[in-house]
Amino acid sequence: NAYLEGVPEVVVQGEISSIKLSQGRWYFITIKDEEASVDIFAVGSQIPLCRQLEEGMLVNVYGYPKLYKKSGR
Repeated sequence: NAYLEGVPEVVVQGEISSIKLSQGRWYFITIKDEEASVDIFAVGSQIPLCRQLEEGMLVNVYGYPKLYKKSGR
């Protein structure tokens, strides 16, 4: 995370291959393309349109990269 703090906002473009809502507040989303996948975490209250997301949708996700220490993802 120390290295990633210097990375500006990034855009991840791809297809939602998995989306899970935890406790009605936290979204865990996997975005994929032909070459790779990335796991995304989002707080539902900060993203009003999150409830409209579905698996198979093509999306652009804007955010700042960080690693979750527990899993390294």
